[in-house]
Amino acid sequence: MAPMFPAEWFVVRDESGAPFLFDRGHGNWMPMDLLWGTLGWARIHWAIRALVAAVVAALCFLPREHQTQEPAGGAIRPTRRMAWGAGCLAVACWLLFVLFRVNPAINRTFGDASSLFNEIRAAAYVFPSEVLTMRLFNFVQDMTLTFSGGRNLDRLTHFIVICGSGAVFVWASAMAALLIGRSRMERAFLLAGPVLAGYLAQFFAYVETTFLVLAAMALFIAAAAWMLWGEGSRQRCNRLMFVYAALSIAMLAHGAGVVLLPATAVLVLLVRRGEHGFGRLRALKDPLITIGFLAIVIAPYYVWFIRPFMIDIGYLGNLHGGADCFNLVQWNYEAARAKSDYVYYSMISWGHFLDIGMGFLVAAPLAIPMILLAARHMKQLDAFDREILVVAFIAAVSAAAVPLLWEMDFGGWGDWNIVTAYLYPLNFAAWAMLIVARRRMKIGVGSLLAPALIVQVAMALGILLQLY
Repeated sequence: MAPMFPAEWFVVRDESGAPFLFDRGHGNWMPMDLLWGTLGWARIHWAIRALVAAVVAALCFLPREHQTQEPAGGAIRPTRRMAWGAGCLAVACWLLFVLFRVNPAINRTFGDASSLFNEIRAAAYVFPSEVLTMRLFNFVQDMTLTFSGGRNLDRLTHFIVICGSGAVFVWASAMAALLIGRSRMERAFLLAGPVLAGYLAQFFAYVETTFLVLAAMALFIAAAAWMLWGEGSRQRCNRLMFVYAALSIAMLAHGAGVVLLPATAVLVLLVRRGEHGFGRLRALKDPLITIGFLAIVIAPYYVWFIRPFMIDIGYLGNLHGGADCFNLVQWNYEAARAKSDYVYYSMISWGHFLDIGMGFLVAAPLAIPMILLAARHMKQLDAFDREILVVAFIAAVSAAAVPLLWEMDFGGWGDWNIVTAYLYPLNFAAWAMLIVARRRMKIGVGSLLAPALIVQVAMALGILLQLY
């Protein structure tokens, strides 16, 4: 991987030349390292890193195939046996998440974790922007207290809620791979690519607030693929309700879950396949589309968020911007810094570029090059491939706006979970587009998908190894 750059090159310094201190998590002030995403895998012995780099380089120069590898017969419908297999894989992953859980002491030094540990143990506090996440924590904590006779088993709560959400994430990813892939090879990489990235570290009992929205986004993509498999507008309309359910979970789990709304709107327009203009607009007149949206998305949002917080007590949580008092990264750094100690750079600056860029390195290091490469081979797609890729791409763009624009109280390093969670749709879209495009490319698996996966896993170690 990259050579060992001197740390002083990237540690931010103030006007006096002293290291610039920032809050990585509720009073954990420390020097701000703009290459935080490399600090984990940089600890690996240089010889091992050199060996991995050599393997990746060798794979990239494997001989190309002489003809395209378009799977014969088109897509194959997933069977019930495949679905059960995905479930078994999810259970196995849950056990791995539990067995290899991160160090709680280190966990507390990032973001809101230090306060969340106490709030979960108390099973009382609910924050508006993560209302469903906190309610889930509180419910499971109450159950463990009840069945244990009052003994505090908050660690069990973490295993059930966080690691369990990871199992759901893996299951949904496996179902999406089964629905979109056309061969065993495609399905294997469509599962491994979107799953084996830095955001996966959140499911190793890492206490924070974005694990549930991450699982919900995976459910959303799987539900979208299943809906687009539907035969006829009626079946598609019925399956759209599962898309609404995933959207509802995402919106209630984390405030930024609303980024899935544009992709949902596209799916509504795709209820009628092959129709354009007024034909598609007529689908909006189906009462199930409107009633389902109101009942599954709007009603829970009103009951759990709007009514108790916005109307009853007028408490909007971090809607005003949190500790730094700003919602978006500011354009004028000096003016913003005068108002808040939690502002670290301006919108157009190397500090912003590097800090958030580390999130891309950890969660989706090759996503942009993969999309650009795949874009050249997007012609003559069948209806299903075209539709699912459009939905995934719109979700990716909407979700990526969160890490690119939102002002992180604890910087990209302290709020790495937020940055990487909302890069998951981008990474999924990149892998899906590249695998679909590869059907028309004269290039082998070993020289394209395998080295990309190895690089991505290596970059994921950048955050994962910091947590043990």
